[in-house]
Amino acid sequence: MCAVPVSKCEDVPAPLRYTQTVPQARPPYRLSTLPTGARVVSTELADRPSVTMAIMFKVGSRYESENEAGISHFLEHMFFKGSARYGGAKEIAEAIEGVGGVLNAATDKELTMYWARVPKTKAKLAIDVLGDMLFQPLLDSAELEKERLVVLEELRMYQDSPQEYVHSLFEQISWPDHPLGRDVGGTEASVRAAVRPCLLVEQRCRGWCRRPSPRAPGCRYADLQQRLPSRRRRRSSGTPARSSRAGPE
Repeated sequence: MCAVPVSKCEDVPAPLRYTQTVPQARPPYRLSTLPTGARVVSTELADRPSVTMAIMFKVGSRYESENEAGISHFLEHMFFKGSARYGGAKEIAEAIEGVGGVLNAATDKELTMYWARVPKTKAKLAIDVLGDMLFQPLLDSAELEKERLVVLEELRMYQDSPQEYVHSLFEQISWPDHPLGRDVGGTEASVRAAVRPCLLVEQRCRGWCRRPSPRAPGCRYADLQQRLPSRRRRRSSGTPARSSRAGPE
């Protein structure tokens, strides 16, 4: 309440507690599309000294047949085992971790993601390593056999963990005889049946950015399968939903 005459109260300016001009909010992210059709979503956190990059593919266990179960997850593991320009698993890990970064991946029902976090000054390195891993993988046969054991052990690990395994049981009941009801990592039988030609078909057929669905128009999925030996023409797609691994074992 003003204690001075009304005529003088009118001349007293109101205290400013907030700025009178509210800056217009910037969009929280920027969406652009590359000539290949890949969409890029980016945002800036000016106070962060690091850069995080994630490459996501619309592939996962729900797109696999029963015989193909788990192949996308298997392929996720194999991408860490060597590429054309970075050699083996050790070289890939050292390229990112050597600058204080982190490299990881995860496979889900409808999505597979590969990501890296590095200092701002090493953003180009992250792009280079992830690109080489995903588009020029070696898929070495000897490494495949070693990584098969790692994947099998991962499947058993989840089965030995009640708090994890109960979710798999719930999905089996909710979606019986459907890909959504299967474990993202597949089964021991399907993992043991995976062979290198099948992994190659999975990588090339899905298009990894161009054609997210193996049966999308323009994807020569059937043609690629026909080129496999008949006894191996059983698997070519897939992914385990809950798996996340920090680089090569």
